[in-house]
Amino acid sequence: MKNLINWDALEDRVPQHALVANVDLVIMRYDDSVSVLYARCLHRGALMADGFVQGDNLICGLHGWDYRYATRVSEYNNKGTSKYLKDQKNQPIRTSTVASTSLTA
Repeated sequence: MKNLINWDALEDRVPQHALVANVDLVIMRYDDSVSVLYARCLHRGALMADGFVQGDNLICGLHGWDYRYATRVSEYNNKGTSKYLKDQKNQPIRTSTVASTSLTA
């Protein structure tokens, strides 16, 4: 089992990219929680880790599509991207946990 990133290395509300089993993920800490989402925007496939946070949304840097980082659902079009897991503070994000979690929208 390999850790993707340690809690202390995650800046609050700054998306980080990870690649696990050839799947792009975006990891983001917010307050005492962390979201691990499928990292490709549903609109044009841009990496969401290249985007930015605005309020409760992770915004795609390419065309501005939004996804609520806590729920993965768009504020405007109600479409979501796959959410892998929501982990607790100070727990490492591990590849075995992410890889074994199903991709459900």
